[in-house]
Amino acid sequence: AAGINKPPSMQAQDVLASDYRPRRVAYAARDRCDETIDFIRSARTDRFLYIRNYHPFRPHLQPSRYKDNKILLKRLREMRNAGALTESQMELLFRKRRPAEELYDLNQDPFETRNVATGSKYAEPLNEMRSLLDTHLLRTRDAGFLPEPLIAEIAASEQTIHQYCQTESSYPLQDILPLANAAITGDSQSLPTLQQRLGHPHRVIRFWAAMGLRVLGDKAQPAEPALRRALQDSDGSVRITAAVALASLGHQAEMGKLLVEEAANASGDAHALWSLDAVKYLDSPSVIEGFSMNELVKGPYSARSYDYLRKGGLVFGTGTDYWNP
Repeated sequence: AAGINKPPSMQAQDVLASDYRPRRVAYAARDRCDETIDFIRSARTDRFLYIRNYHPFRPHLQPSRYKDNKILLKRLREMRNAGALTESQMELLFRKRRPAEELYDLNQDPFETRNVATGSKYAEPLNEMRSLLDTHLLRTRDAGFLPEPLIAEIAASEQTIHQYCQTESSYPLQDILPLANAAITGDSQSLPTLQQRLGHPHRVIRFWAAMGLRVLGDKAQPAEPALRRALQDSDGSVRITAAVALASLGHQAEMGKLLVEEAANASGDAHALWSLDAVKYLDSPSVIEGFSMNELVKGPYSARSYDYLRKGGLVFGTGTDYWNP
């Protein structure tokens, strides 16, 4: 509009140009916001929206200091506790886990209330949308598959995160992507592969193997010895994820203590945040008793997770406002 040439680095298209063509696909991403850890990727065409939840063990309305004091969220939780929400509203807002994949037919369901990713009717568009997203993630060398404590470690080095992710030797995304895609499904048939990859030389491969075992929950029982060994892994993200996986196998108290120790010995804010976030998902905030804030907190975001636990916050609790004193 101003007659200024677009810089080469700018990805946006000039919608006023005479040769403008709408994109066939729009891609979107969600990662951590404030202290709330997340990892979602999506692709949208004119008819379909496809969403892949790489942390399917998290609820859609997981705890968030930024949002939880808003009137809307307070009212929704009041209605949930009073039994005033419909079955569909409860499913969309308050289910304990997300599906690994979501597919919405926008022609038939413009409000995106019916996930059609299961069943055979939409198998062809589902596979097409999967392929579109995978191609995009590989083409852009998406850094989201790096656990955040490792991202913080890279950012503190002389190498940028972008540089780290450009080569398969440092960031083997061709191997990471299919492993992560399989890990989030919760399919017990992947158990042998996940156990084997838990001993892989590359730390990001080991991390996604541990994530897959976490997603499997009690179906990961045969992998307990491998998960025990992973508690001694050189990478903190692997240790944290293995601990949560073991907690679901009946070792909640033991793993809670280990996760608190992980926070106490954390190398930085992201590491401590991930440790305390893992404690949240044990729904046992009392495990931090006896530890001061200075012992467990390494920065502003781990401080918020510590505060949540100190006030007795439960991810799957009653929806009480834990942020008020």
